[in-house]
Amino acid sequence: MPPRISVIIPAFNAERFVTDALQSVLAQKYSSAAEIIVVDDGSWDNTRALVADLSARYPQITLILNERKKGPSGARNTGLLKATGDYIAFLDADDLWCPNHLELGVDFLESHNPIDIVFYNSEIQEFETKKRMGDWFSERHFTKTLKTEKLDDGYYLISSNLFNALLDESFMHLQTVIMRRSSIKGILFNENIKRSEDRDFFIRMYADAGAKFAYKNVVTGIYYRHAKSLTADSVQNSLATVLDHIHLFTGYLAYESLNPMTAKKLKGLLLEAHLFASYYYRQLNDPGPALASLFQSLGYGIGVSHLKEFAKIIASAVIFRALRGIRRPT
Repeated sequence: MPPRISVIIPAFNAERFVTDALQSVLAQKYSSAAEIIVVDDGSWDNTRALVADLSARYPQITLILNERKKGPSGARNTGLLKATGDYIAFLDADDLWCPNHLELGVDFLESHNPIDIVFYNSEIQEFETKKRMGDWFSERHFTKTLKTEKLDDGYYLISSNLFNALLDESFMHLQTVIMRRSSIKGILFNENIKRSEDRDFFIRMYADAGAKFAYKNVVTGIYYRHAKSLTADSVQNSLATVLDHIHLFTGYLAYESLNPMTAKKLKGLLLEAHLFASYYYRQLNDPGPALASLFQSLGYGIGVSHLKEFAKIIASAVIFRALRGIRRPT
């Protein structure tokens, strides 16, 4: 009897693609042994009806509502807390798996008991045209920089300090990950951030749960980039990302077991993040938070970049307008 697998799919207004995502799960060799948990995050389109229709035909599909904070992290946590499988796999409602994804991951973990998490590569396509845009691993450097131990059949066990490695680069794509449920040990996704939540999850799996990670450079899924997201690199989005990083990095500094090298790296990242926040606030004509972010960065070091940013804030037309609005004492 094959091991039981819990597949968790958060879905929000996913009527255009959720059926294809589910069909890619049903096409897996181990789909009959899977519990496919679709967590609806408050959709107002036809998502629930489509999933309910498939659920009536395929009993392994279960539709539930997000019981936690709205957003992908809350939806994934709802699924994690309901999961009963020996293994956990994640898929976004707008992505696809290749037919061999679950078989590869589960068979590997079944035969490599000390390893807790395995991940693979994914092909990147533009959703609207299905044009190939590359692959996940080729856009990242980790295969050249990580210390690894070569295993059988093209797999590599990561022996580097994964905390430091993930601070440098987010290289694990959640939809390619398969993990032992027993390794999670109560760890959930951070529901207070909307960006980098998967990287944070893996950092805590490594630092708090002691998980061991392996990977293989073979494509087992398709990650879609949507035309809207390709042009959505706005200042507001960049600022939101930086603020989430500040929240995460500040929390990591409180780790009691943090080694000096990681602490130094985090302080450098926080200095940089606060400077970026200052820059983005300045681009949004918001000089107050820009100055506050600049001053916060001073807690992690000082350099020429601080003086340059301070001068740019002062020189901006917005700050002069703000200064003119201040009533001078008589």
